[in-house]
Amino acid sequence: MGIVLKQSFINTLIIYLSFVLGGINVLILYPQVLEGKYHGIVVYLLSVSNILMPLAALGVHHTIVKYFSAYDSKIEKDRFLSSIVFLPLLIALPIGFLVSEFYNQIGSRISQQNPILKDYTFVIFIVAISTTYFEVFYSWAKVQMQSIFGNILKEFWNRAVVLVLLVSVFFDSPNLDAANITYKLMKELKEALSVGPILMGLSEPIHVLQLGASVEE
Repeated sequence: MGIVLKQSFINTLIIYLSFVLGGINVLILYPQVLEGKYHGIVVYLLSVSNILMPLAALGVHHTIVKYFSAYDSKIEKDRFLSSIVFLPLLIALPIGFLVSEFYNQIGSRISQQNPILKDYTFVIFIVAISTTYFEVFYSWAKVQMQSIFGNILKEFWNRAVVLVLLVSVFFDSPNLDAANITYKLMKELKEALSVGPILMGLSEPIHVLQLGASVEE
């Protein structure tokens, strides 16, 4: 009983914390960071993507939760999860083909009342497939780990990522300065081979050498 109470308390705490983060995102950060039209675009794209998600999921996330316990051995369970995780691709690939073939027609239809939406039509497909596999791996986490991690993934993780991204946009990061800092840091740590800057647009790309460059550079 102690384990049940402990997990229930932690789950409740996670849910309330997630609500707080969601409130900060929707009531404070979205209006302050994004212009009104871009806030509307985000809401529209997410709404349409969530309509398409159940179609792309094919009920796989519910199937995992319902039938996972019916298998006894670890080999059978792993085989079940490995096979069923690819089922959403049976819908995702044809939808992706149709989107690529009729992109202009779909974009024109969606953007009849708001022309700015046409440039973001492809995002609907990407978000729909991403949320589909998010639900699939959320169900996988619930049955595989049998812990509160699934609840953290479902309720807290996405809101926390959105908060971080909105704060990054507010502080104009990542930008060129952040990229240069990362480039210099990796170079000093010797963790990566630094190449560049590269001058493009000519018949051949040119590696631009800075004043005082070493022989290695």
